[in-house]
Amino acid sequence: MSRLEPLVELLDRLENVKKASPTRYRAKCPVHQRKNSKNRTLAIFENENGSVGFHCHAGCQCDEILFAVDLQPSDLFPHDEWMEKQRKEGKPTGPQLRSVIERARGATTLVEVGARMLSRGETLDADDLILLAGASADLRGMLDV
Repeated sequence: MSRLEPLVELLDRLENVKKASPTRYRAKCPVHQRKNSKNRTLAIFENENGSVGFHCHAGCQCDEILFAVDLQPSDLFPHDEWMEKQRKEGKPTGPQLRSVIERARGATTLVEVGARMLSRGETLDADDLILLAGASADLRGMLDV
């Protein structure tokens, strides 16, 4: 059985959920609020890394809330499959990928010229070494896209 995203997993177990912003929600606290309560004292938020945090404005403890909704602290963090999917979705495609390739051309040429000069026993001066290091850093950065 595949796990849900941490935010979805938590929200599915809460009552009276309302979206407050793109990454923030309010809900009824499962620890201290009665069944017929309309208040939303539990603030839930999703962090940039996919983990989920929450805070009860009435002071209920996190472990009490997790117990009430039958979750563990580890359930508040993304699982490996979710993280891999997010990483892949961030990869450039189509025109974006073409742009990355075009940016690599200049850096690749500089590295190629530097390698040829060194293979012929030529010495690179300080400016050449700075250019070569910059081109190498640019290429490394492009691999991390």
